[in-house]
Amino acid sequence: MFKPSLNSAAVIVVRNEYMFASVGARDTYFASHFSELYDNLYVYITGDETLQQYKVATSSFIDINPVIKGGDGAPGADGTSITVSVQADAPTSPSSGDIWVDTDDSLALSADDSVLWNGQARPTFAGNGGRVLALNSTATALEFPTNLAIPGAPTAATASINTNTTQLATTAYVYRVQPKTRQFNRCAYLTDSTDVELKMNSCGGLDRAATLGSGHKLYYYPFCVGGETTIDINVSKGSNRCMFDLYINGVLDSSGYDLYNSSTVDATVTISLSQAIVAGFNEICIVVNGKNGSSTGYDPAVYGVRIR
Repeated sequence: MFKPSLNSAAVIVVRNEYMFASVGARDTYFASHFSELYDNLYVYITGDETLQQYKVATSSFIDINPVIKGGDGAPGADGTSITVSVQADAPTSPSSGDIWVDTDDSLALSADDSVLWNGQARPTFAGNGGRVLALNSTATALEFPTNLAIPGAPTAATASINTNTTQLATTAYVYRVQPKTRQFNRCAYLTDSTDVELKMNSCGGLDRAATLGSGHKLYYYPFCVGGETTIDINVSKGSNRCMFDLYINGVLDSSGYDLYNSSTVDATVTISLSQAIVAGFNEICIVVNGKNGSSTGYDPAVYGVRIR
């Protein structure tokens, strides 16, 4: 009995009587020719152009996709050659792609171009001890930059309190002495209406209170934990006192506070803040904003401020 198979010419041969128009035609044929079913028998379904093979183990036909191996092709062309030099002196005319490995044991002290790769020379080591090697701005070569900008958001450990070195600092600020919160702060400095700084006396006020006028500013920098809602302002009310506005971190918080009193008396002005207090130092600015009709001057007479 003829058994179709893969012949020596790498061609699958299927007998004409094993070519069927449909699967139904195939099954009808082998129902009356059961003895012709062999393991790995090839049949071809012309209707859907499918090559099949019979498997005795499962008594069924399976679709197959034959792989026909052709002859080997002609050898390809050789790739581009490069020159690898292992020597103490640099090649006189290196080509792109050449590699030079320097055998000079004083490599770090010499200004040579050891190890060329695609024509790119390594940076000179001489004079660059302790500096960082980085890719240049055009991403074409390595260099030792004099002013290295680190992209992204790099992190580092935060130094302990009282650190006083040249090490890099992080944005978790380090203070020589940790400030205390909720303590009264004296005036840091004061200015006139044109923002010119004025001389202060030892008590944190002007040398001459008579020079005070509308628009003068007193600046305070209390340290806060963040989220405080109240400010206490220790003042001396009197017959020559001013009215003032309150600014928090450059933003007007409230206004119209009158320090006039017919007699001199110490007092505390307590204000509920409308501005957010941040963690760390906050700028508190008291701005002289006129006086009432009974006052004889513009003296704010502020002793200190506290955020709580």
